Amino acid sequence: MNVFLPALVCALILTGSADGKPSSKVLSAWLGSSYLLPGEESELWLTITSNTRPLQKPRVPQTEALSFKFLGDTILPHSIDQRTYAYRYLVLSYQEGSHIIPPFYLDHEGAQLASPPLKLNVKPLSEAAWFSTEIEGESCSFASRISLPEKPPFEGEAVQAEAKIYIPARFQIEKASIAELA
Repeated sequence: MNVFLPALVCALILTGSADGKPSSKVLSAWLGSSYLLPGEESELWLTITSNTRPLQKPRVPQTEALSFKFLGDTILPHSIDQRTYAYRYLVLSYQEGSHIIPPFYLDHEGAQLASPPLKLNVKPLSEAAWFSTEIEGESCSFASRISLPEKPPFEGEAVQAEAKIYIPARFQIEKASIAELA
């Protein structure tokens, strides 16, 4: 999973630039997970494609319910004369409920750019999420959750869903996909 998120961001950036036209200056945002437990962290990526590097990183918005931690920045290839500058943050909240991540702002080449607001849902696992199984003679507890959008979909409509499996820390799995765990 550590390789998957940067690969996904690169793929989204490169497919968006396939026409070869100069890109307009936009501060884009992606959230690694929109459904968290209280105190769980999600990675937030902010990107801008430009032929010049921004002079400073995006300004972190002030919120009461959310905390942000800067993880670092990187430069991704985009085209011959442009690069995509990516800024990574951790976002977390201990307050249950539905939260809006306000826009981050970036001054670049005389323009103030704003990222789109993103929705973040924080709620604890229900009792039904927990299950136990025996591994090498020892009983281990696990939890799982599938999160769907609040709005019911139309018949036949594809919707994004997040599936998570919470594994005891002693198994030392930082991040993994369902395919890697199967």
